[in-house]
Amino acid sequence: MVATASHTNSIKDEDITNHPDCWSEYIEQEISVWKDFHEYWLKQDIPILIVRFEDLVKEAYETMKVVMAFLIDEEDISYTYLDSLVSLALN
Repeated sequence: MVATASHTNSIKDEDITNHPDCWSEYIEQEISVWKDFHEYWLKQDIPILIVRFEDLVKEAYETMKVVMAFLIDEEDISYTYLDSLVSLALN
């Protein structure tokens, strides 16, 4: 996103191979930023739910049920009105 100012575009493969030093520097910087970000949030005394994008794409309904249950501090929302709303939103 930093290189293209877009969530949907990517840099070209040859940009990486043609500028390996810049790419390595960028990767090291990004690793440091994301490491600090995660360490900060994992040290907070608050409930945290980590949701993988891949799970949202492959198992949207089941993943969103977990998210909704987390948000309302319930173990499971199966067979509830909220469950029906999640189903409705994703179908």
